[in-house]
Amino acid sequence: MIEWMHHHKKWLIITIWIATISFILAGAVGWGSLSFGKKADTVARIGDTEVRLGDVQEVYQNIFDMVNRQMGGKLDDATATKMGLKDEALRQAIRQGYFRELARRLHLRVTDGELAKLLQARFKDKKIYDLYLQRIGMLKRDYEDMLRREMVVGKLFSYLHLTPSPLEIESYGSALYNGDKLKIKVVEGNLTQISITPEEINKFYNSHKNQFMSGVKYKIELVKVPVEGNVSQPELEKYYQEHRQEFVSSTGEILPLEKVKGEVEKAYLAHKLKREAFKKYLGLKKGEIHGEFIEVKFNNPQIPSEGMEQLKKRGFMKPLLVNGEYLIGKLVKTLPSQPLPLEEVKGKIEQLLRAKKLKAQLEKEGEKLLQGELEGEETNYLTKFDIDKVPHLTPEEGKIFLGYLFQQWKPKGYIVIGNKLVAYQIVDQKLLVKEEFEKAKPQVKQLAEGVINDELIEDLFNQLTQQYKFTSYMK
Repeated sequence: MIEWMHHHKKWLIITIWIATISFILAGAVGWGSLSFGKKADTVARIGDTEVRLGDVQEVYQNIFDMVNRQMGGKLDDATATKMGLKDEALRQAIRQGYFRELARRLHLRVTDGELAKLLQARFKDKKIYDLYLQRIGMLKRDYEDMLRREMVVGKLFSYLHLTPSPLEIESYGSALYNGDKLKIKVVEGNLTQISITPEEINKFYNSHKNQFMSGVKYKIELVKVPVEGNVSQPELEKYYQEHRQEFVSSTGEILPLEKVKGEVEKAYLAHKLKREAFKKYLGLKKGEIHGEFIEVKFNNPQIPSEGMEQLKKRGFMKPLLVNGEYLIGKLVKTLPSQPLPLEEVKGKIEQLLRAKKLKAQLEKEGEKLLQGELEGEETNYLTKFDIDKVPHLTPEEGKIFLGYLFQQWKPKGYIVIGNKLVAYQIVDQKLLVKEEFEKAKPQVKQLAEGVINDELIEDLFNQLTQQYKFTSYMK
């Protein structure tokens, strides 16, 4: 099997590639500004098909939303721009433009009935639909035109879709579910039996003290304005009437005051105290008021990254609403990173030296074991997914071992994982472990289908870029 894998490495690359594709796609809060040429809302033209700013915004929103979920809801527009999400949205929107031009030339259309069916699936009734349009600030005509553009590309892809043959599915299965039968021997070391002298710790610290840095810190003068106070019923009702569009359900319905009274009260107090917070901000800038002094790193639980960015760039942080209070800040001093004192890192250095010595001992033992026939426990056929079936290893350790095993071209070898030496020798191999493949056949079929159709779409896109004229209206 090792020789087979060596000659069929492209299958391994494909499986890794397709596994990451679904992780990368998707987008957003605000687009910012773009400069255009001939038409105010036209980004580019492919043949007779226009790519509009709304198309780019829609893609960006999808990408932003997905990445924001991955980051636990901490993504902001500025960070998204630095990550290149807006550039990616533009590329994807232009790419869709090429497929829309092909669909146009093939006379593909989205009927009113197809559009109505999609709208009915998304919205319960016309009232919810109208509220949604009002919330996103789009006219019905523009929103439905955008949906038609998305749907026609989906229709094109459905006509082009290929289904993998049984032979192709099995070929992909062979890349994933080949297996090795092993002799395996696990030798466990003991860190507590490794002795480290004070001289060794001092020597290591003096040679590597730059590895133990404090990190840049910022001395900040922080002023807090709690969002608290009493709200009368008339004030509450008036604020709710003026801002009710902000209190909606997941389906776009405006929620009644009774259900969101607490949220409305907090929002009203935040609105009411914002002016007071700005007065204190100006007072802090003029030196008329003072706050508490704190020392923090850039990433800290007290001040969000948005506020730290303001402090770094301008020296001051405008009122920022965080956990029910406005934070106002002044950067007093930037404290450069410096080596931590030996006493603070002594324990960590001792752990590092123990681990280093133990690894050297285990590697020496591994070399001895490989000199002859390995005397070890024989396993069943193991695929790369059998992380919980490796004798004497935890699933986490099994994952590391099998990842190492299936990257090697050697019939025997060893790896040190933590305080364990794992030596192995391949006894027999299978190109396809049938029983494991059959269990995962639906997933393998989906994988094969994804790769085949992605390659088809990519080849088609490359042909279209050569065939259709592209005009950019961005300055």
